[in-house]
Amino acid sequence: MIRNGKPIRPRIIIHHLNPLTKEDVIGHTDALLDPENVICVSDRTHKAIHYGDDTILKPMYTERRPGDTCPWRK
Repeated sequence: MIRNGKPIRPRIIIHHLNPLTKEDVIGHTDALLDPENVICVSDRTHKAIHYGDDTILKPMYTERRPGDTCPWRK
């Protein structure tokens, strides 16, 4: 699966935006599979969300610098 232009590997984790209750899971409520309440994330992103450690995330971009498109001008 591709998310934000990057593949999610090796597996897709479903993260609920609004936390589920025990009753939601047991009763199979609409909140369980509501597409407005879930996002697909990688395992690494899921751990960062739950454990609050964004240092394990890969940076989305590298800051541009003068001359970075012309390697022979360094």
